[in-house]
Amino acid sequence: MEVWGECYLQDRLLQIFVKTAFLQSSLVAHPKCAYWQNEMSTKLAKLILLIDSEPYTREVVQACLSDLGGWNVQSVSSTQAGLESLAIEPPDAILLDICLPGMNGMAFIQRLQDHPLGRSIPVILLTTKAYWFTPLQLLKMGVVKTIATPFNPLVLTDVVTQALRQQEL
Repeated sequence: MEVWGECYLQDRLLQIFVKTAFLQSSLVAHPKCAYWQNEMSTKLAKLILLIDSEPYTREVVQACLSDLGGWNVQSVSSTQAGLESLAIEPPDAILLDICLPGMNGMAFIQRLQDHPLGRSIPVILLTTKAYWFTPLQLLKMGVVKTIATPFNPLVLTDVVTQALRQQEL
């Protein structure tokens, strides 16, 4: 199963990189290239904290966010490591799985909301359990959006872009 997982991951990463190269080459040739370059330059300064216990998911999501989105990504495997990362450098957004060993995603969100700086950081759930929550529950938790896994890489970057824009308003 490990060999299959590695082959699948390599295949998915290759697909992402091919799409990235295509998008970048077509955008460079596009007359609105200056708009795209301006968008990318604002994204480069943003830091996204990714918290997921699954190494393959972290690798693919990090590739999508950095290559397609142009963001810096801090990837950690536990909520405890996420809290430590928050103390060092607060991110501009957090992508979080709910089912994590130790402190689960819900407890992490509660700890984040208890911290004054944490309330302003948009949280996006990236989980197979995305449909467990109603929009009202998400709003009460301080979650701006959920993304069901498996996910479309272009949708992922769009959702993060929307969350970052809402934060700036």
